Amino acid sequence: MITVKTGDKADAGTDARVYIIMYGLKGLETSGKIWLDNGALKRNKIDIFNVVVDKMISPLSKIEIGHDNTGAGPGWFLDSVTVSF
Repeated sequence: MITVKTGDKADAGTDARVYIIMYGLKGLETSGKIWLDNGALKRNKIDIFNVVVDKMISPLSKIEIGHDNTGAGPGWFLDSVTVSF
């Protein structure tokens, strides 16, 4: 499960598609790019995504989160992200 909180600032939400990549301890294991939404992350909102990962990435060492820079308002203010297995 991935929990994403968008910040509480003007124009914090995004119209872009957001993704996450998860890496294992040695940096060799990766989930690949997992798309979390279809451009609907709103200001001061918590979104929860249930994702399926092909292989267990444990222990998790780092994540990369970003977006595809599309839509009328692609900028995004990410407040926090939590990954739980």
